[in-house]
Amino acid sequence: MYVLHKMNLHIFLYIHSACEPGWEGDLEVGSCYHLQLNPPSMAWAPAATSYCPSIRRGSFLAEVKTREEYNYLLKWLSRDGLDRPSIWIGASELQTPGRYRWSRGGFVEDDVVPWGKSQPNHQGAGGSEDCLGLWSRDNYKMGDWNCEWPHNIPLCQYYL
Repeated sequence: MYVLHKMNLHIFLYIHSACEPGWEGDLEVGSCYHLQLNPPSMAWAPAATSYCPSIRRGSFLAEVKTREEYNYLLKWLSRDGLDRPSIWIGASELQTPGRYRWSRGGFVEDDVVPWGKSQPNHQGAGGSEDCLGLWSRDNYKMGDWNCEWPHNIPLCQYYL
């Protein structure tokens, strides 16, 4: 039992050492993620274009392209029990109305991240909702927001 525990600890340290300090990652997913504990809330565009690259060159607003990646993020975001604001991810329909596209290319696949109840609904305070996030109060399911909504926090990502 002790050897198994020691082996698991070794694997745990190896996985965490793959990412830079302050980033969380998984070798199987192939990415590292950053979410500040006391983050600045901001609209989608500043999160996508300037925030993530400012904390690490080559990082971007997270793109959840596989079910394994979503499951990893769900476990990571839920494990500490913190009551976080909702989280911006890197997809919008700003350039392709009616179809959500990742900022770095490719379309959002509906079967990867489950949509929250009644989402997407393209309705909300302030007009149309063209940017995507993960709803903290709906177990981090996907939802659409007005891109100017200033109360979400950015989830940044870089590839290993």
